[in-house]
Amino acid sequence: MSSGYAWEAFIPTSGGGGTGEPGSDGISVDSLAISNGRLIVTFSDGRTQDVGQVVGPTGAAGATGPKGDTGATGPAGAASTVPGPKGDKGDTGNTGAAGAKGDKGDTGAIGPKGDTGAAGTNGQGVPAGGLPGQVLVKISENDFDAEWTDFPFEIFQQMIDEAMANGGGGGTDPEPEPEPEPEPVDPEGMTTVRWTANGITSPIPASRAGYPAGTIMGDVAPQANGTTLIMARDCIVDFGNNALAFNLPETTNYLTNQTPSVFRMAYKGIIRPEANVIDLMDWGKGSIRVSVPWMEDRLNFSYYRSGDGNPEVGEDIGNINDFKLGENHLYEVIWTNDAAGAGGHVRFYIDGAIVGSAMPTQYKVRASNTFWMNVNGSMGNTSNSRALEMEYMEIGFKA
Repeated sequence: MSSGYAWEAFIPTSGGGGTGEPGSDGISVDSLAISNGRLIVTFSDGRTQDVGQVVGPTGAAGATGPKGDTGATGPAGAASTVPGPKGDKGDTGNTGAAGAKGDKGDTGAIGPKGDTGAAGTNGQGVPAGGLPGQVLVKISENDFDAEWTDFPFEIFQQMIDEAMANGGGGGTDPEPEPEPEPEPVDPEGMTTVRWTANGITSPIPASRAGYPAGTIMGDVAPQANGTTLIMARDCIVDFGNNALAFNLPETTNYLTNQTPSVFRMAYKGIIRPEANVIDLMDWGKGSIRVSVPWMEDRLNFSYYRSGDGNPEVGEDIGNINDFKLGENHLYEVIWTNDAAGAGGHVRFYIDGAIVGSAMPTQYKVRASNTFWMNVNGSMGNTSNSRALEMEYMEIGFKA
C-alpha cells in the first residue's frame, strides 16, 4: 500500500476437520481516511485506529508546462466617466483664405473743431486814389492792372436817346405766368370722389352720384377767400355715416375683411398744426385718418380695424419730412395692399411728388361703408378742429 505498511494473512493448510457450527462474523475494516497526513482506520465495530503517517513531505516543484492557446477576446468594457488628462497644445494651423469684404461702416462722429489757422496775407486791393463818381477800369490783361477813370455817362445817354427815338420806353414787367395746378396721383382703375368747396356754400356736393354731400357746421361761422373755404376752430365739414359706397369684399377673417387694394386721401389747401385733416371712423369697424400730431410739424397716417369681439389692431405712422404746413399745397396719402403679406405700404405726396420713401404697415386698412367722414373733426366732434383752408378734398379706392 502507499502508506508503507504490509498486511499478511496466514491460512493453515492442514487437512480439514469435520463440519462445525458457523462462526460469528469477524471484525472488518469499515472505512479509511487520511487526516493531517495520517491514516485513520474505522472498523465495523466502531473502533478507530491511527496506523501512522502515510503522506510524505511536499515534493519539489515540477517543470513549467508549455504555454496554452490565447483565449477569445472578451467584451468591450464600459465607457469611462472620468475625462482623460488634457493633451498638449497642437501646432498652429495654416493661415485661412481672406474673407469677403464687409459692408461699409457707419459714418463716424464729426471730429472736434480744429485750431484757428494763421491769418493770411493782405490781398492786392484796389489802386489808391480816385475821385468821387469815378470807376475802376482794367487797362491790360495783366492781373491787378487797373486805374480810376471817369464814368462814361455820355455813352449811356446816347443809348437811351436811340431807344426813345425807335419807339422804346419804360414799361411794367409782364405778368408772370401762373404756376400750373399740381396733378394728383391717381392709380389706374381707382374710383375717386372729389368734394370742391365754393366759399361758405353748404352743402358741398360730391363729384360722383351716390356719395354724400358735406355739410359745413360748428360753433364758429366759416369765411371764404374766393372759392376757398376758411374753417376756424370749431368749424368742420361733416359727411355723415352709412353713405360711403366702398362696397369692398367681405371675408370671415377680420384681419382682411373689407380690405382695398389701394386707398387714397387727398386735401388741397392749407393745413396747420394739430389738425384732424380727414377722418373716417366707425367704433365697431375701425378708422382711417390723416392728421398733424400735437406740437409736431409732420403728417400722420393712422388706421385701425376691429369688430366681432376681436382686439383692435393698427398703428400710427408719421412722416418726419418737411410738409410745408401753413402753405397752400396738394397733400396726398396713398396706402397700397401687400396681397402676399400681412400689411401693406403707405406713401406721402406733396403736389404730386413723393415725400420720403414708402413706409410698411403691419396690418391692412379696412374701409367700411359705415364710416363717418369729417374734415377738420371726428364723428361730428368740433373740439378736434383747427384753422384750415380747403379748396377740395378727395377719397379714392380700388377693390
